[in-house]
Amino acid sequence: MRNRFWEVSEEHGCEEQVFPMAINFLDRFLAACPIKPNQLQLSATVSLLLASKVRMCTPLSVYLLSMFTDRSITPKQIKDWELLFLSKLQWEVCGVTGCDFIDHILEGTNLVGTCNMLRPHTITLLSLAYTGIVCIEQ
Repeated sequence: MRNRFWEVSEEHGCEEQVFPMAINFLDRFLAACPIKPNQLQLSATVSLLLASKVRMCTPLSVYLLSMFTDRSITPKQIKDWELLFLSKLQWEVCGVTGCDFIDHILEGTNLVGTCNMLRPHTITLLSLAYTGIVCIEQ
C-alpha cells in the first residue's frame, strides 16, 4: 500500500513533504480509528488528499485521487472520510516529518557544496524509510 502511495505522489509531481506527511496522517488515523480491511485504500487516499492540502499550493483533487483508485472510491466517499479523518486527528494537521530537517542537517556537513545530488538522494532514502522497504547489500 505504501509503495503505491509513493508512486501516486511521485506520478503527480507532489512536493517532497507530501508523502511523509500522508504517512504521518495515515498512521495517526489508524491508531485512533479501527477500520475494516476494505477501508484501507480509502484511508490512504484521504491521507494523501489532506497532506497535499497542507503541503502544496495546489492540492490533489478528489477526482484525480478517485481516478488513481480506478474509481473504486468515489469523490463523495473521499470528501465524507476527509471529515472523519480530521475529527479523529482532532484537526491537528500541522505535523513535522523528516523532510523538514533535511536542509538543516545537511548544512551541518561539509558535503553540501561538493555534491549537488546529496539532497535528492537523502530525500529518496527518507522516502524508502517511510515505505518500510528494506535494502541490504551483501
